[in-house]
Amino acid sequence: QTKNNTFISSKTRDAITFLELLTTQYDVATANPPYTDSSDFGKDLKAFIDDNYKTPFKFHINLYATFIKRCYEFVRDDGKIAMIHPHTFMFIKSFEDVRKFMIEKTHIDSMVDFGLDRVNLFGAGILLDATFYILSKSQSNQDGLYFNLTTNLQEKFKKEKFIEALNDLITEKENERVYKLTQSKLKIIKSFPFIYWISDEFRAKFDGGGLSGNFENISVGMQMPGNNEKYFRFSWEIKNENDFTNYAKGGAYNKWYGNNWLMVPILLVDNLSLEVAEKQKGFGVTSGRQSSKGSSFRLKNSNTFVDNGTMNVFVETQIETFYLLGFLNSKISSYVFNCLNPTVNKQAGDLKRIPFVLPKKLQENLIANLAEIAISIKKIICSFSIIEPDFLISPVQFLTSSSDIKTRIKAFFNYENHLLTQVLINEAIINEKIFEIYELTPEDIAMVLTKEGESIGGLPVCEEARAAYLEFNNAVRPELVEGCGGSTGSPRTEDLFPLNHIQEFINALPVQTFTAEERQKIEAEFPALYQNNNDLEAFCIRHAVNPINVWAWFKQTNVIPKQRMANLAMEFLADLIREILMEDEDGIIPLVPNAGGKVLLDRIEAKFIEKGFSLAQYSSFDSVLGKPLPEYLNKHFFAALSDHLNLFMYLPKTPFIWHLTSGEQQGFDCYVIIYKWSRDKLMRLRSVYLEHRERALMNRQSDLVNNDSADAQNEKDKIFKQLKEIEAFKVKID
Repeated sequence: QTKNNTFISSKTRDAITFLELLTTQYDVATANPPYTDSSDFGKDLKAFIDDNYKTPFKFHINLYATFIKRCYEFVRDDGKIAMIHPHTFMFIKSFEDVRKFMIEKTHIDSMVDFGLDRVNLFGAGILLDATFYILSKSQSNQDGLYFNLTTNLQEKFKKEKFIEALNDLITEKENERVYKLTQSKLKIIKSFPFIYWISDEFRAKFDGGGLSGNFENISVGMQMPGNNEKYFRFSWEIKNENDFTNYAKGGAYNKWYGNNWLMVPILLVDNLSLEVAEKQKGFGVTSGRQSSKGSSFRLKNSNTFVDNGTMNVFVETQIETFYLLGFLNSKISSYVFNCLNPTVNKQAGDLKRIPFVLPKKLQENLIANLAEIAISIKKIICSFSIIEPDFLISPVQFLTSSSDIKTRIKAFFNYENHLLTQVLINEAIINEKIFEIYELTPEDIAMVLTKEGESIGGLPVCEEARAAYLEFNNAVRPELVEGCGGSTGSPRTEDLFPLNHIQEFINALPVQTFTAEERQKIEAEFPALYQNNNDLEAFCIRHAVNPINVWAWFKQTNVIPKQRMANLAMEFLADLIREILMEDEDGIIPLVPNAGGKVLLDRIEAKFIEKGFSLAQYSSFDSVLGKPLPEYLNKHFFAALSDHLNLFMYLPKTPFIWHLTSGEQQGFDCYVIIYKWSRDKLMRLRSVYLEHRERALMNRQSDLVNNDSADAQNEKDKIFKQLKEIEAFKVKID
């Protein structure tokens, strides 16, 4: 009885102490709370959070957000709250209520925007973008202090730079990382993101509303029913295109035009509501919602449906579409978009909040035409790639007057680099004009460019490169005009067409003299061009050099990047084999002799000659491919094609040519085309091709019975293994 009383008394005292702790009003509450998304709450925790932290302000988004509210409740009216946790609450729309509460119920005394930590300041193995801050529960008219440690600063220097900024603040010295802001100004931008570093003039741009105030239809795309992936088909999988319609699903970072690889059955979209279908069929711009490189907006053609993995603005007219595309691919748009949501997971709701300033008509026309030229150029480039629906011809067939395939490919690279340089120049002009439309101060422009980088198309050029580029530009101008007007069908008058403006811009570029050493350093990197996300734009950004210079210098060298050349050769070979297989009666062509048909290697040689290539050019193809053609066909082509067509990581590989083989001994090997494949073809493979091959091997085996030479013995051993393979292959077919 005494023990029980002692136990009860002890627990009672603990309960009273705990109750006192929970009900006492404190001077300070501080926390480094757990970071747990609401989707990871257990059943009991979710019920508790929903009951206590979901209304009237939505603190239930993440567990760390509930601690903000709880710490607020802990302190007395003149108390302080100090917190450290991920920075997502500062910008993302789902935390809007958290920000609203902090602005309306507290005063933000100081906030350190620390950014990403890779040096484990917050503990071993913890990698996060962190923010730490102090709030006063009482309101104040004083400016809040903000310390920016995210811009142009490596993690290992952040602590040092923060202490330096703090000391400068105390001693009243200027420091570029310290900002002061009246708290009420945080309300100007819709959903109250904590964008503390922009000027009052820039902030005022948000006061007129965002894109949603000028474009009503901004949303994600449509959600396919059920297991949506089963409906997708790549364009090269489709036999009858009349049964399908185009479908955009984001994909890799790619501005202006492209990523139009997918299709879905028309019957599926016919079931959409009339309102959804009409919106989907219109013009507009689209971008994937996830990309580590940022958003990249592209033209959405009419009659192209878009996936819910995309963000879209549906627009009524082409001129609006092209202008909007130019604006959304500009530095300002990218900068603001990343301010509103600095994560890789962008949302259509963030897109709606981007401030939009109406341009004057001449400004709109110029930017729209520059964007349309960029679209036209990207369409031309797509016409050289086998993965694109726009595909027309392989770069291997470029410049047919040349007798050397490598020379053709080099000429194509020069042509492609020229076109891409034009796109980058157009982007530089667009950025310049958008800055004018937004009337940003030089300080704000510098801030945007510090974060987003200079427009590489506006960087200095060397005089010789500029002259060579303009001369080449005049040669392809008619093609650009025809491609631009013809591709989109938009009305145009000569005074609105911006080619003269482009030439004036190029002529006005600052001139820079490069030393031989500087130029050699850049040229030494040319063999790596086009490899591992090292396209022309990435190359120019890394070396801080105008693409006009790169185009001219690359053109003067003998460098042909081997990896890209091999990929182009593989694409050409795939198109050649596809044509051969489609011309074949049953779409089955053996790789091995005596299998009931002319072997593929001989047919490829004949097709080369038919295409106008010489035997010498055919013989040199091995050096372009990087491997002997027989070896490549037997061991590498199928894997290379499969990987090349693997454009979405969550979709299966879809090669349109299959390599069927009995095994390493090559008892039987063939290529088949999926467009002609059927159960009947499978039976024909067994009854015709395998029977021919098996009979030929048996006959050869009989011929060697009495031959005891070493070579004959080796051949007999190989035939024995090949026949065994064929038997096993038959079982698989059955």
